[in-house]
Amino acid sequence: MVVKDRDRTLSNLSNALGFGPTYTFEGYFEGVKLASGASGFGVRGGWVWMRDTALEIVEPVDDLSPHAAFLKEHGEGLHHLAYWVGSVGGELEAMARGGTTPKLLADATGPDNAVRWCYVEGVLAGPTLIELIERNAISEQVYAEVFQAIGGKPPC
Repeated sequence: MVVKDRDRTLSNLSNALGFGPTYTFEGYFEGVKLASGASGFGVRGGWVWMRDTALEIVEPVDDLSPHAAFLKEHGEGLHHLAYWVGSVGGELEAMARGGTTPKLLADATGPDNAVRWCYVEGVLAGPTLIELIERNAISEQVYAEVFQAIGGKPPC
């Protein structure tokens, strides 16, 4: 979910609705190519465990990210669905073979990225994006830490 205030949203989800535990992070994603032509963006993020689902909360901290554009155009709400995949490149090729020309709003698929990932537009109805995250030792470790912090189990 893209939100205006990460901390308020996590507090509402945990205190008012009883979800949790939560985990927070702040990050700058340097070198991510954006559809606008810019490179890199920052976020304040968090995760909350919702019984059997992990929900990521993203608050943009600059105007560069796809999250900021979404917030400006649509307001707060569901931004993307994330999928762990064996090969981001393979998934993008499969989309193209299936007749969908994938438009990347954020592209971290280059060889300098320890974890390859991207946001793909145009494969679902409405504004919801698809995030493809390549499964490797580093992404496995990152998500193991996140899921341990929020009390859940990473997908198999």
